[in-house]
Amino acid sequence: MKILADYHTHTIYSHGKGTIEDNVKVAISKGIETLGISDHSYGHLTYGVKRDDIFKMREEIDILNEKYKNKIKILLGVESNILDDKGNIDYDDKIGDVLDYVMAGYHFGSKPTNVKALINHANNYVFKTEKAKEYNVPIRVGVNSGSLEKHLVEKYGGVTAEGIVESALDKVRMIEEMGYDNLVVSIKSSDVMMCVKAHELIAEQCPYPLHVGITESGTILSGNIKSSVGLGIILYEGIGDTIRVSLTGDPLEEIKSAKLILKTLGLRKGGIEVVSCPTCGRTKIDLIGLANQVENMVADIPLDIKVAVMGCVVNGPGEAKEADIGIAGGIGEGLLIKKGEIVKKVKEEELLDTLRNELLNWEK
Repeated sequence: MKILADYHTHTIYSHGKGTIEDNVKVAISKGIETLGISDHSYGHLTYGVKRDDIFKMREEIDILNEKYKNKIKILLGVESNILDDKGNIDYDDKIGDVLDYVMAGYHFGSKPTNVKALINHANNYVFKTEKAKEYNVPIRVGVNSGSLEKHLVEKYGGVTAEGIVESALDKVRMIEEMGYDNLVVSIKSSDVMMCVKAHELIAEQCPYPLHVGITESGTILSGNIKSSVGLGIILYEGIGDTIRVSLTGDPLEEIKSAKLILKTLGLRKGGIEVVSCPTCGRTKIDLIGLANQVENMVADIPLDIKVAVMGCVVNGPGEAKEADIGIAGGIGEGLLIKKGEIVKKVKEEELLDTLRNELLNWEK
């Protein structure tokens, strides 16, 4: 599936991290043909766009549309706040004249239009706590570096680990004052080392379980590297109770990566671990293809062992001695190895089936 348009993006005019042109450049790199800039409207107390800035944004987008006219179409929208039960939103005809579209949603922190709206606004959070108590369900307190409140950005001179932690602890205290303490705290950033520092800081101040992840980490390649480094450091320091690997890809890949990170750190047991050597001048088989085939083949085999895939019969047996079982390729043939000892020699085309048969009949 190809994404051709994105109408819901934020910039530094509200609580985004990039300029309008930053968003445009990223959208072009991803093949997006239409981009909508839709910052929170001016009726939000903490991260709404300043009303006068909407007209500046219109001028900026008109210039960028000319600059990138053969690459992308840029629209100006706004994410208006629903202010009361009458459906009033922070929108007026004057700003409507410069907008291409309007979205609307309910956001905590928007300015209520009357006392009833204020009470309803508060009740949404009070009753949420009461229902959580009734069913004994944890409330997740989540703070994302991309949504950090403006006053904290100004206080710390930008988006920082300290600001993220202060924001999270503020929300925790708010819920505690409502008489509820069944909480899970999640603080995330796409900046790996900022995320690490934030977790180190909050672990010293927060008694609640921490849900750990590197947000917006990227594609399968870059996302796995960022998540492995970030989660690896945080978990190795003994911080974190649950994890999430966030990838721009198939959610199943997120699960695979999360399991492997935990297993690599010794925090999870179960599942076959596949180790394989790099290719070299002695490699006489399709080692890359074979290693991938083995990894896919063992995914559903319920054993807690190590399997080695080696590229040659010269060093293969010795290098595979720490594995429970392995295979090594030669010229038209290969070896089945157990604990570094050669068990049998088989034809190259029979290597995979021979290994699979051994695993399916494995004696614990």
